[in-house]
Amino acid sequence: MKDENEREEIETRGDAANPVNVLVRLPISEYDPNKRCNPQTVRVVVQQWEYSKVFEVEVGGNCLGFDIFDSAVETVMDDIHLTNMGEHANGIPYVELKNNDGDTLLCEDEDDKWEQWLKEMVTSVEIISQSDEKAT
Repeated sequence: MKDENEREEIETRGDAANPVNVLVRLPISEYDPNKRCNPQTVRVVVQQWEYSKVFEVEVGGNCLGFDIFDSAVETVMDDIHLTNMGEHANGIPYVELKNNDGDTLLCEDEDDKWEQWLKEMVTSVEIISQSDEKAT
């Protein structure tokens, strides 16, 4: 699903003999530093080998920029904990990643690293929208 603030363009890469057109997703069209307390939607991608999972979480609070990234990863970890703790036989937080063929890879926090476990798998974090409404 494409957010209204996302922009895309085709960029030609490579050399003259082998040009390659690549679809490039550009950052949100406007990032207002005065909207410090407004909720922001953040896309977090975790990946191991060709297996990945995309999370989209809403982050609020009195922060901007990189602080939002840390908060988003914390939110994803909280979601993983709340969703999975009772369902896994060992009570260990886990995330199920998928590849393009639909195969799955179960990644567990066996060493009880909590957020550090998740951060070691993060390959992308991106603010994809910023709300006009202040959080209540």
